[in-house]
Amino acid sequence: MAETTHRDYNWGIGMKIGDPRQKKPAMWAVNKATNILGYALMKARSKLTEEMKKNVDSKDTSHKISFDDGDQLVQEVKKK
Repeated sequence: MAETTHRDYNWGIGMKIGDPRQKKPAMWAVNKATNILGYALMKARSKLTEEMKKNVDSKDTSHKISFDDGDQLVQEVKKK
């Protein structure tokens, strides 16, 4: 996952949308791009997926997260 913008080398990959190199992460290093946003989103997705898999086996449904609970989850995160 990558944030494609030619002006941002920290949060994105430093390339314009449509650049054929955008699909090759090794090419991002040529621009010294770090793609922090892309890696953060992938890590968050992985963590949420892991938590959801754990909750599927749990009999206690009070802490389960479903995709329909997105608004509630956002509110809980904002409270912290």
